[in-house]
Order: sequence, then structure tokens, then C-alpha cells
Amino acid sequence: MDEIDYGSLYRQTREAMCSFVTGLDDGQLAVRLPAVPEWTARDAIAHVTGICTDILSGNLADVGSDAWTAAQVVARRGADVASIVAEWSEVSPQIEAMAGAAGPEMASLLISDLVTHDLDVRGAFGDTSARSSPATALVYDFYATNLGTRLDGIGAPALRVIADRSEGIVGSGEPAATVRASRFELIRALSGRRSAGQIRAYDWDGDSEPYVEAFAEYPMRGTPLNE
Repeated sequence: MDEIDYGSLYRQTREAMCSFVTGLDDGQLAVRLPAVPEWTARDAIAHVTGICTDILSGNLADVGSDAWTAAQVVARRGADVASIVAEWSEVSPQIEAMAGAAGPEMASLLISDLVTHDLDVRGAFGDTSARSSPATALVYDFYATNLGTRLDGIGAPALRVIADRSEGIVGSGEPAATVRASRFELIRALSGRRSAGQIRAYDWDGDSEPYVEAFAEYPMRGTPLNE
């Protein structure tokens, strides 16, 4: 198995997101993101930029908390997108160089957060070009592995997951059900961008109920999101 170049995956996603966001006009930049209604595209890129700056400055006391994330957005609210992109482009190479040394779990978490927000922004404008980017395979594996951990934690049986042409089992023991969906759909569901009803509507063999409430890595939406 080839070694994963985490820094390269982060850089490719960052450059693609920067290119997309800088191509939006002022009206588009003011649009609320359906996946994250409290944010605009500018806010999303402020967050991913702020993560890099906070890591490098050692501002990690409340890492991952809502307050930590909100502060990244508020600190850049008066800046235009070009300035935020310039900041990100300046600090990100250090993060990319550190990604491999951080270990697979931390690097995968960083990339998964970035890919999730890149898809959030693109989804607001109907852009589908990043749904099969090189980083999405890593993100899917990361989220699926974490689903297995959650299933073990609640004592649920293992689940067979068929994502496009890829098949795997998450959780421990023999699978009691199978779910089929595209890798993109599963990434969005596993990251909290789909409602419980949408997850139940996937192609299931067996009972979906033991799995639905544990499906999402982050708080699950209460209403459907169609992208």
C-alpha cells in the first residue's frame, strides 16, 4: 500500500478551495451556506485559515470547541476574501510540512475538516467538481473508521458499507445490516450534513435503526439537505 502524502492532499484541497472562493462575486460571498446556515463562504475560509494560524501560534487551549471556531471567523470578519486567502497561503505550507509528522489520525482529521467545508461551500452553488477529489478517499476512510468506533461504543452490531464500488465492514463482529450509497453521500452523512430521514432512505438490507443515531461524526441535521 502506498504511503499517504497528507501534506500534498491538504495542499491540493486548499488550492482548489481558494480558486473556487476567489471566483465568487460579492453577492455570492454573502450567501448563507445551506450546510452551515450561520456561515457564508467567507466565514468558511476564515475558519480553515484560522485553524492553521492557531496551530502555529499555539492557540489550542479550546481546540475544536464552538468558541475556538467562532473566534477564527470573527477575527477575519472585516477582511476581504483575497486577504484571507493570502494569509492561508502564507501559513499553510508549514501545516502541510507538519501533517505527516502529526500522525495519520491528526492529519486525517485536519484534511477531513477542510474537505467537509470545501464541500459545504461548493454545495451552496451547485458545484460538484470536488466530490471525487483525491482527498475524498482519505476522508471517507477516516469517517467510516470513526463510525465503527461509535458503533462499538454503543454496543451496536457491525455494519457492512458499500460506497460506490468499495465495500467494507465497520464495527466489530458479524454485520447485521448493509447500507449502500455513493461515497460522496456517505461522507456528507457521516459529517452531519444529512438528516436521520435521509440516512434511513439509503439502500439498506436489514434494520437501519441501530445505526442511524450513531451515523454522524458531528451533530446531525434536523432537516434534509439535498445537494
